Amino acid sequence: MGGLRDTVQHLDVGQNSRNGFLFETHDSAGLLWALQEAMTLHRLPETARNAQIRRIMTESVFRFNPEVMTDHYLALYAKLLKRPMVMSQPNRINGERWGRQSVIIDQETVV
Repeated sequence: MGGLRDTVQHLDVGQNSRNGFLFETHDSAGLLWALQEAMTLHRLPETARNAQIRRIMTESVFRFNPEVMTDHYLALYAKLLKRPMVMSQPNRINGERWGRQSVIIDQETVV
């Protein structure tokens, strides 16, 4: 429960999407509401609850891996600096890393 606003999206079990519990009111009532949302997930039938947990964890592995996060932040810095950044990136051949190459990250890369 909780986290950075750019990483947590309010869970929607019905749509099988998103990953956590966001609350706008940052006080005891807001915390209670978030706990009730978490308990709603916990009270789902075990197979449904486990499917949501598995989906969230699988999506997180891809979304928050170091390479993806590094690329995201470099693109953000390029946008803030209003100029492309040159960085070293691993070459990939058949999915394996072989040496490094220079690439330009520009501000358009930010989603």
